[in-house]
Amino acid sequence: MKIENKRLILRNWEDGDVEDIVDGLNNIEVAKWMAAIPYPYTENDAKQFIEHTKGQDENVKISLAIVLKASNKVIGGTEIRNINKKKKWIWNRGI
Repeated sequence: MKIENKRLILRNWEDGDVEDIVDGLNNIEVAKWMAAIPYPYTENDAKQFIEHTKGQDENVKISLAIVLKASNKVIGGTEIRNINKKKKWIWNRGI
């Protein structure tokens, strides 16, 4: 999957993203807010994460890298998850 605008690209995680992931998550000021992220964050952690995203069922969840076009550097990540359309109680609530 790939989504673009003028500044950013949202795309699937790639093996070449390891260095950017480690650089971003091996910062105590970031890590202290991330409950499920180990610190220090290693290259092996990043490789395992990328492999995990490759095995995901895209009908349930898609993990995407957020890439700054100007530098082609990963600056973050996001997930898109399936919304259960049967749960109508959440519809039209501005969430």
